[in-house]
Amino acid sequence: MKLLQLVRMAGPLQILALSLTIFLGGCRAADPTPRGSLLPPLRLQQLPLPPMTQLRLPVGTTQAAPILVALVDDKGDCAKVFEAIRGSFVICHADGEPASTGSAALREALKTLQGALASYLAGPPVAVFAAAGRTEGAMRLVSEEPSFFASLAIQSGDVVSVSNTRVHAYGLGGGVRLALAGADSALAQRLSSASRASNLEFRAFDSSPSGLSEALSYVTPSPLHPPGAATPHLVNSR
Repeated sequence: MKLLQLVRMAGPLQILALSLTIFLGGCRAADPTPRGSLLPPLRLQQLPLPPMTQLRLPVGTTQAAPILVALVDDKGDCAKVFEAIRGSFVICHADGEPASTGSAALREALKTLQGALASYLAGPPVAVFAAAGRTEGAMRLVSEEPSFFASLAIQSGDVVSVSNTRVHAYGLGGGVRLALAGADSALAQRLSSASRASNLEFRAFDSSPSGLSEALSYVTPSPLHPPGAATPHLVNSR
């Protein structure tokens, strides 16, 4: 009786919302599948990649995993990123050109990943990491689609590229988190203030390997694999 009275009093949009709530509630009640075990363990596989790009899969995961895009100076740096963050898809682009965004290659790799393993992907948003020599390229990349590349971690180095104006635009455009690894205190203080004014969450970390790991974990959802889990594998590189 109460439900009938609500329907009579509601407008067309309210009726639609009420119907969807009842329908979805019924679906959830009837679904016997427990959360957290919806997918078969992810297996190692080969995927085509553009030049200067490497991909690390969270092999063995049974849940959708976050995506981290890393911009580094050379291929050797990719290994450091792979070691620093676990339980995530990592697309690493190595290019010695500081201003290079790697945009075309990264979007091609993301498209390939989406086509092959869509059910295992938790993004968007996608997190971005920039080594010290790729800060300019990273700032250009996230400015293209701030709400898509909503979290950014950078190493200290090219402090000019991380201007207050750019940080402000990133936050207003949809950016959510900013992290610094190995930054000096003056830069950290400046960007902390700029982030607060731009509605960005901000944290600074030290330059140690553990600091880098903490920074990457900060800008991505919590890793799905607990400590001691099997090390994810590099699938291929070019």
